[in-house]
Amino acid sequence: MTDERAQGARERAPGEFRHLRPEDREAFEHLQRRGYASGHGTLHAGAARRPEPGPHAAEQVTDDGARGYFVGGRAVAGAYVKRYQTWWGADDLPMESVGGVVALPEARRRGYTAQVMTGLIGDMRARGVAISTITTPFSYAFYRRMGWEYAFQRVEAAFEPALVAPLAEGARGMARFVQCAPEGDAVPEDLDRVYRQVMRARYQGAAARPADLWREHLRGERTYAYVWDGPEGPAGYAILSVKRDEVLQVRELFAVDGPALRGLFGLLADFDSQAEKVQWNMPADMRLDLAVPEQGDLEMRWQAEGMFRIVDLAAALAARTYGDTTGRVSLRLVDEQAPWNRGPFDVTWSAGRAEARPARGGAVPEDCATMDQRTFAQIYSGAITPEDAVRLRGAEIGAAARRVLTSAFVTGRPPLLLEWF
Repeated sequence: MTDERAQGARERAPGEFRHLRPEDREAFEHLQRRGYASGHGTLHAGAARRPEPGPHAAEQVTDDGARGYFVGGRAVAGAYVKRYQTWWGADDLPMESVGGVVALPEARRRGYTAQVMTGLIGDMRARGVAISTITTPFSYAFYRRMGWEYAFQRVEAAFEPALVAPLAEGARGMARFVQCAPEGDAVPEDLDRVYRQVMRARYQGAAARPADLWREHLRGERTYAYVWDGPEGPAGYAILSVKRDEVLQVRELFAVDGPALRGLFGLLADFDSQAEKVQWNMPADMRLDLAVPEQGDLEMRWQAEGMFRIVDLAAALAARTYGDTTGRVSLRLVDEQAPWNRGPFDVTWSAGRAEARPARGGAVPEDCATMDQRTFAQIYSGAITPEDAVRLRGAEIGAAARRVLTSAFVTGRPPLLLEWF
């Protein structure tokens, strides 16, 4: 991804944002090759921390996923979008991730990439996509100006295999090696069963995985998958890569209960003859630091793993269910790229649903909430609470509105998206 400053950009030539036509494909692939070969930005640094980077965006997405910004008939900037079906408690929401954002080296700092991002927001809304992510940002600052915000976080941990051996006490079951490269449309059923149980119950925003997504996570040299079989069947899994520098990389490790998790810790410890160190980009709520015998033997670093945006506020609110939340909030958002999100709206929660209508006035301060769209996106995703929004982000939320938003969005399930694009 190539760097570009939307603010202070030189005067822009008139251009056009649009879907690619068949005759544009070759020129657009040339744009992608030239832009990425330039060495600007941090795409390669971001990809380097991935266990096995998937194919380039151009190989993953059909022509329908490509968008470009054209000046004088020439593609000067562009991007791809990839759609995921994502889980938010009991709700399934389509979500599109943006990748392959690039501009020609000679066309940078003219605002073209910003035009691409603004065009994508409107394009998503027109196609009924209410939420979006960026999983490999080249510049968090740039995408924050475009309305995406920090949401998905993980912790990069490193430790010797023996450190987790004591945590295996009380494990019930046995690890079983499984075929690591599903063919065709096959989904690894035992892994998928555990993945669905854990993601639905513990997190939100995770993607349902058809066969092609599972292949991306299971591919790679010296990559192995194990299922932990508990008394009642598969209860955990681990996808591991043994690197040539004597490092065991934990690509994924999830368990539905404590005994299975302890068993998988024992599996990691058993690799002590093959690896001197374990590296694990773990979910932020794993809290391994609170379980190991000596914290000083565990290296940990917080890592942003993606950004989130509300594309269409009214549709995003209507797409989810809210249990017994009831109440009304007069909501006003700041959103430079999506004026339809600004409001003010009267948002009413009733019978497990939410509806946003243009405000008619008359709201009392206790029912009002005013904030940047990025802040509301963090509340919606579960990355922060309404209290955090007031304390850390400067949001103005009345006492009654705060209670309603807390009831609607504080679920105890943090956001987690494991895909990359």
